[in-house]
Amino acid sequence: MAKEKFRSSESTPEYSEQSIVQKISRWFTPAREVQKAPTSERYPFHEITQKEKENIYDHLYSEGSYRAYEITPNSLEFHGVSPEYFTELEGRKFAFSNPFYIDRSRCATIGFVEDDQHNYVARPFYRSDSQGLWRLMPDFYSVRGNDIKHIGKGWLGQMEDSLNLPIELQNVLQNIDAKTETLNFDQERLQIFMSTSHQRRDKNVDDRNNPANSYYAEIKSMEDIPYSDGKQHSHLYEYISPETLSINGASAPNFEKKYMSYETKTPLYGDVTVDCFKSYDDQKKYIFYRDQNNRACLTNIETNAPLTSLGVRSKWVEGDRFTMPLYEYETNLKYYAFDRIFDIEHDFPRHPS
Repeated sequence: MAKEKFRSSESTPEYSEQSIVQKISRWFTPAREVQKAPTSERYPFHEITQKEKENIYDHLYSEGSYRAYEITPNSLEFHGVSPEYFTELEGRKFAFSNPFYIDRSRCATIGFVEDDQHNYVARPFYRSDSQGLWRLMPDFYSVRGNDIKHIGKGWLGQMEDSLNLPIELQNVLQNIDAKTETLNFDQERLQIFMSTSHQRRDKNVDDRNNPANSYYAEIKSMEDIPYSDGKQHSHLYEYISPETLSINGASAPNFEKKYMSYETKTPLYGDVTVDCFKSYDDQKKYIFYRDQNNRACLTNIETNAPLTSLGVRSKWVEGDRFTMPLYEYETNLKYYAFDRIFDIEHDFPRHPS
């Protein structure tokens, strides 16, 4: 069956007002031949060499203000979170520990990110349960002082899209996770992880007043995308029906311009195909997850802003209404404005009006 095109010709892009959700639904509908990546793509990384590890240890530091443990070569090696894998992206070097659990389901790694002075800073990265994306943990809230009750979501406690790692590093960490056995939960290993971050005093207040937390100094700018929602006066935090949303102009995803595609597994979605498309102007990347039943969601819109020593880009796009997950936390259902809200298995009841 011929693959449907979303451009009128090769020379003249068609910037349709059609809903992005309608487009991706048509692209992935089960009745059609779904485009499969011929092989699962793999961004280059390798097991770290002794020379690379020694260089990291010679230039290692941590910005974390939570000081349960000092971040030293000995403490990292003893607790099984030493740098084990190495890669490079846009001129910046990265190393990652073996993955480990920080609670019953959430997987994490300690990243070692080269800064602008060629030192290496230890950074806490974790995989989101709801989105399946790897993110920076800029800070956390703890009740007992030795646990993570709430992971910080960035500015105003809401800008978690600013914490997503680039698609290339997502791919690296997914491949590392697939090839290694995730280390079981260990309280002391959790304390090492927490020691690379910052403890907030108030769950409901972000950590911007902490001068040691470089996230708030380096990650400040949010990029807009031109879109229409078919509704003039929707509340800022109200999620409306996806079919009414459309991204306009050159910022829209070009479904003829696939940048990367690979298969992975997440605890919540199971086996998924990750498809990344560039925008018409090459300034954005749109990352979609598609499950085994061809249900798709947009998980992230990535900018081409510079890559920082936090492991994330200096500017982000707040996906908001576009990046609604396939699964949602029950406590967030009150923000949805359309009538029917079900999880993948149709377990949630009708959302009360």
